[in-house]
Amino acid sequence: MGRQRNLLEPLQPWLQTRMIFYATHSTRMDWMFLWLYFGGCKGWLLGSLRIVLKWGLKKVPGFGWGCQMFGFLFLRRVWAKDQVCTLAAPACATHHLVLSVAHLARCVFAIQEHIGHYIATLEQQRSPYALLLFPEGTDLSDENKQRGHVFAESRGLQLYNYVLHPRVAGFCSLVEGLRPSMRQLVDLTMAYDGPIPSTEKAFVSGGMPTTIHVLVRVYDTASLPKERSGLDAWCRARFAEKEALLQQFYASRQRGESLDQTPWGTGKSHSPSWAEMALATLFWAAIAVWCVHTAWSWPRVCLTYIAVAITTHVAGTMSGGWDVLETRRAVARAST
Repeated sequence: MGRQRNLLEPLQPWLQTRMIFYATHSTRMDWMFLWLYFGGCKGWLLGSLRIVLKWGLKKVPGFGWGCQMFGFLFLRRVWAKDQVCTLAAPACATHHLVLSVAHLARCVFAIQEHIGHYIATLEQQRSPYALLLFPEGTDLSDENKQRGHVFAESRGLQLYNYVLHPRVAGFCSLVEGLRPSMRQLVDLTMAYDGPIPSTEKAFVSGGMPTTIHVLVRVYDTASLPKERSGLDAWCRARFAEKEALLQQFYASRQRGESLDQTPWGTGKSHSPSWAEMALATLFWAAIAVWCVHTAWSWPRVCLTYIAVAITTHVAGTMSGGWDVLETRRAVARAST
């Protein structure tokens, strides 16, 4: 069993400088809340944070480009590509099945190669990193929960209501590849008091949680299974524990019971002051106003913005992304 911490107990005494964080994914906004969590941790952590995101997010103008340049890892959801159309002619259906399996194998190889290049980049840089991933692969929306139930029933697995069954291929590849330099694996389980926002609109329309709880467990990599099959089972067992922990949390909250005698009541809490929130709001509002003002007042600045946007989009599209360019360059340097 890993050591436990709760939000927001100082992490300095037990954090190492190279580690993987993996978390539950109740809402699309989990990573935004965790950004605040990391901001309250050791100084290097937020600056070294890299997040594993869906491949499509790298194409979002501005946001996606910035994530690429910060060294985030983007992965495709291979299971979405594994679609075989049901055809009337058995021979034709068999042919399409063979092609689909071959295509899936190529996709798996490409993703493994991409992860391998990313791992090589991290190892070559020899700098601190905190890599955050969500093994469930998507958020716990009603639609995704229903799909998770169908998936579990088709394979005789336990039905989960607070998490999804993890997709462990990326998790195992990253842990195996980074194990030589990584000494700790950090498990984050998130729970919410009040509304659970489903989209970013909650920042404007309201409906934000009153309190965010983060239960932290730390595992030394030396204690993890060495074989891929063992690591696969280990990850699945952790999510079975998360389901039980979240069920306990929400049941206690519904009954109005205290969390003091549960794992959720073992840590410390922190709330930003009104001055901190006001300062952050004013800072980002000033940045936005300055960008719009300069673009409107000086045509050359506006043209520079446009040129940078076009160059970034074209170069990223042709190469697969700035993150891909960086990993290829790192691998090329390592091979010379």
